[in-house]
Amino acid sequence: MAKSKKEAADFLITVGKRIEDIRKREEEVIGGGLVITGAYYGAIPVDTEHRTSILDMMESFEDNEKIIDVQAALQYKVSNSQLDLHKGSKALLPGFYDPAPFEEKFLAIIYMFKSQIHEQIVHDEAALRIPLQSHLHVPEGNGS
Repeated sequence: MAKSKKEAADFLITVGKRIEDIRKREEEVIGGGLVITGAYYGAIPVDTEHRTSILDMMESFEDNEKIIDVQAALQYKVSNSQLDLHKGSKALLPGFYDPAPFEEKFLAIIYMFKSQIHEQIVHDEAALRIPLQSHLHVPEGNGS
């Protein structure tokens, strides 16, 4: 069963210092380690035909009760400048909960790696491995 909002918040409080240590260590990696700069989970509106940058969508996530900020929870899982999430609902991960029961959910993540912005959106049940070159953020108008 998915965890509650309180359980997710309690977990993040408990590991708060560890999250800060991981982030600091990644920031100090020569060339730039893996730093999660934004991560959201929930009923994120995904338009597969017109791919919108997560950076452009972030503001709409802030006041949406069906989308939660999971930046700290994901930074906690970073090890040696890598993050691997296996297939399965992200609501079961430490620091997560299901903000939109019975709705299709996605994980949207923005991260810095080697001092470059990367972004990716994956379905709730999909595996995720970062960093990947294919996630490199290309500003609108600068693509191929």
